Amino acid sequence: MLPNRSLINEQLAQPQNFTELLSLLIPQEVDENGEKSKVILWKRKEFYKQNHIRSLILHALQMIERLPRFHKDEIPVILRIVCLYQEIQEYEAGYELMKNQGLERFVYTALTHSSWDIITELTAWNYIVLKSKTVGLQDQDYDIWERIKYKFNSWKNYESFFSSKEVITFVLLFVPKEKSALNEHIMEAVPICNSYIDYIIHYDLLSFYETRIEQWQRCGVDNRAVICHRIILAQLSDIFSIANYDSPFDFISECRELMLYADYEFLCSYHDIVAAFLSYIPFFNLIQVPRQVTYFEQLLKICKADEKKEEFMRRFVFSQFGHNFLSFIAPFIRNKCYGTIHDMLFYWCTEEERLRLEKIYNLQKLYEMYACG
Repeated sequence: MLPNRSLINEQLAQPQNFTELLSLLIPQEVDENGEKSKVILWKRKEFYKQNHIRSLILHALQMIERLPRFHKDEIPVILRIVCLYQEIQEYEAGYELMKNQGLERFVYTALTHSSWDIITELTAWNYIVLKSKTVGLQDQDYDIWERIKYKFNSWKNYESFFSSKEVITFVLLFVPKEKSALNEHIMEAVPICNSYIDYIIHYDLLSFYETRIEQWQRCGVDNRAVICHRIILAQLSDIFSIANYDSPFDFISECRELMLYADYEFLCSYHDIVAAFLSYIPFFNLIQVPRQVTYFEQLLKICKADEKKEEFMRRFVFSQFGHNFLSFIAPFIRNKCYGTIHDMLFYWCTEEERLRLEKIYNLQKLYEMYACG
């Protein structure tokens, strides 16, 4: 049975090679405005309906057996079919396809090689996803994970060959072979989840994520790792307009907790993700109520006189204040926290940064308010 002809390029309905077959399995990208983009969006929505995906897979499987193969050029097509199976949650069928097409042997053979290309990485990833969903991971499969766990950010241009939803669910559910490595894995999951934060919304994984955080807390996972994941969920209410979702976590409060428990070693080991969280503070839109002003004041107090924490606050929070400074301090002015504003300008900002702000804004009235108490 052929797929819906209105949703595919009819010229490729009977492909002559694997390149044409692959084009048949990927919907058109939306890169235009106006009515045409609306049509393309509608086609993409229809393309991913379960019945259409099933007919597409059946057609592709028939074509795979007929087309000539040259130097593994069928692998991208098989990976695309595997991703379509994941889209409709038919994991067993996807796993069997990979085994029948020799990709299980391909992945295990690749483990003996020192370097992998992008096709090998994506094949290995889809293999362990499907295996974890069906028969469970075995010893060698943990070695596969070690080879690919830092690769996700380099796959952004290959989204037709892996499921972003499966990335999030896999890293949140994964339990290392050595239980002692759980804390390390949960921290390794932080930058992955933060990078894929928009997909948490897209696939409605908010409740799933919250439940996983609660489970980690009950299991005694390192509090700092748990806080990092709470920060990710706390950001969502600010970044996205989410109907019917009120994050149980407060972004500024969680940043305060992170810096309270983070020691020198933690800040050095996880420099990039802590920096990413703190860098968002100057652009945070939800400092509207007195308790969030208080949380920020407490954050400053926690970091003050700790050389490493002060370095993080200066580099990733206060160095970014510019045209957003007045909007950021507005709730501090409303709550008459002039001493805190004075500290921001004269303790946390460098002299150069403060003079730059004074050129942008007339801060004289603030100074007068501070002097008057």
